Order: sequence, then C-alpha cells, then structure tokens
Amino acid sequence: MYFEDCKVPVENVLGNVGEGGHIALNVLYAGRWKLGFSSAAGCMSSMNVAYNFAKERKQFSRSITKFDMIKRKFANMVVKAWESDTLNYATTGSLDYSIAKLDKKDEDYYIKVQKVIEDHAIEASICKVLGSEALAYCVDNCVQIFGGSGFCEEYPAAGVYRDERINRIFEGTNEINRLLISGILLKKSILEELPIRDVIFKRSENMIPDVGQTDHILEKEMSVIEYSRSLALKTLNNLINVYGQDLKNKQWILEPFADVIVSLSVMHNGFCRYNQLEEGNHKNKTLTVLKTSIAEHFNSMIKNVKEINCHISNKMNFKDENEKKEFCNLREVDNLDYIVNTIELKKEICDEFYKSEKYYLNV
Repeated sequence: MYFEDCKVPVENVLGNVGEGGHIALNVLYAGRWKLGFSSAAGCMSSMNVAYNFAKERKQFSRSITKFDMIKRKFANMVVKAWESDTLNYATTGSLDYSIAKLDKKDEDYYIKVQKVIEDHAIEASICKVLGSEALAYCVDNCVQIFGGSGFCEEYPAAGVYRDERINRIFEGTNEINRLLISGILLKKSILEELPIRDVIFKRSENMIPDVGQTDHILEKEMSVIEYSRSLALKTLNNLINVYGQDLKNKQWILEPFADVIVSLSVMHNGFCRYNQLEEGNHKNKTLTVLKTSIAEHFNSMIKNVKEINCHISNKMNFKDENEKKEFCNLREVDNLDYIVNTIELKKEICDEFYKSEKYYLNV
C-alpha cells in the first residue's frame, strides 16, 4: 500500500499514539450524520425531478400524475424525505447544544468535542440508515416514474439511480450501523448509562402512561409514542435477561431491534418538530405527514417486536400458554384503540405536493 511504513512527524499526530482507531471512528460518526443530510436532500430533488417528468409523460391520453398509484409514490416520498430531514436536524441541534456548553479556551476542548460526537453515535447511525434507505426508495420510484427513459443517460434519473446505491454501503454498511445501534444501546444499558430499569419499573403496571393532553389534536399519537417507548425498553430488557452480553452476537435479533429504535426515534423527533412549529399554514401541512409517519412506523415497530418476541418466547418462563400468546401477539396494543386511515392522509399529502409542484416542507 502507498502509505505502508509512512513516517508521520510527532507534531502532526492527532491525539495520542495508539488512539488512531478511536479518532477514525469519530470521523465515521460525523460522516454518517452528514450522509443523512445529503440523502434527505437527494430525496427532495429526486421527487421534484420525477414530478416534472410525470406532468409531461402521458398514458391513456392523460398525465400519469392523475393515476392513484403514482400519487401514492409521491406521498411516500414526501413522508420519507421529511422523516430523514427531521432526524438530521434533531441530531444537529443536540450536537450544537452539547458543544456550546464547552469552554473553547480549555486545552482539551477538541478532545471533549470528540467525546460529544462519540456520544451521538447512535443518532448518527440512525440518520445514515434512515436517510440512505429513504433515498433508495425515492430514487427507485423516480426511475419507475420515468419508465424506460429512466435508463437513458440523457435523463437525470439514470445517474441518480447509479450513484445512490453507494449510500447504503460507505460510512459503514447499513448492516454495520444496525449492529452499532443495538450494540451501543446494550453496552449503555448494562453499564447503567441509560436508566432503562428505572423506567421499566415505573411503567411495569401501565405501558401507556397518561400524557395528560385530553382533547389535544395528537392525543392518540402521544399515547402511541409513549407506548412505543415502553415497548422498546421492555424488549431490550427481555433481550438482556435472555442473552446477557451474548446479545451482541445475535444478529437475527439485533437487526429488527435496531429497526425498533429507528422507528421510535422517527416518531419521537417527528412529534417534537411538529410541536415546536409556530401555528399556521406550515404546521397544518406538517400534521398529515406526521400522522402518516407515526402510523407507519408504529406498524413497523409492532411487526418487529412480534418477530423478536416469538423468537425468544421459548426461552422465557410463562405461567401458562395463554400468557405466552399474549406476549407474542402484543395483545395490549388493542388498548390503544389506534386506527388511522393512511390512504386518506396520503391523498392529502399528494394534493399538497401537486399544488406546490415540489417538496413543500422546507422551513
């Protein structure tokens, strides 16, 4: 290799000798977070390009924008772009807030900045996974909307489709990042850096705590988010009790569990973003996107937890077969009485997208 046996002057060494791996990993954390931003931007630009082409492309004597399956694609693109954008800015805000507390005159300032970045490793991986997979969806459907022209180099869809694929590979593959999400959570839980046992104890009798927001427009969604938080913590606790530290080797489990954490992050940060918006037209437009996002990630989360529970149920002790069935099927979900008409929500989202003729939720 070109740099084999390369000598580095002492004054050019970053950190202390022997800490190169640690510093390199911190570079990756920042890279993952930034990749989330570029992916979100790619989602927005690809849907805009697809819409401009769709207006002109006709089938059966009318623009393909008139067809409902195309409308669904655009609505999904808007939701996925907004989710990725939301997590990116939430992570940025947290980083800025933490770094602002540091004293720039401190001789260890940059070491402490490095520690702040390291503390956001989970968030960085979530930004990378969610963003790159949202971009994959948007670009793939951009090509679909272009039809055969999507494979012709003189059209923009072909180049974007070719270039997008690397995003799920570099800065650590999405598989590696899912292992990091689960693995770091496991480590922090065992070291009690996360107070999961305290929260689980408080919520053991009631997985759906009273949010005290009767008549709030998002009362149901708030209950869903709090239940999802309880469920994620309970699932992690069950996995630790079953596998202990060996959980880090159980990739069949770690992958769906990482997706549980991604879904919880999307729901939580999406609600926080909406709740902080000023009253007005933009907030009203965001509401349908948020409701769709929460509904779909909740369904995804329930599916993943059921898969995990069915796998570990034989390793757990239940008083009878009925208790085991309730554990595997998550019967308590029925208590939420949560029913969402996502088709109607997506119709509204697409109508707004068509009015704007571009992604419309940039602030």
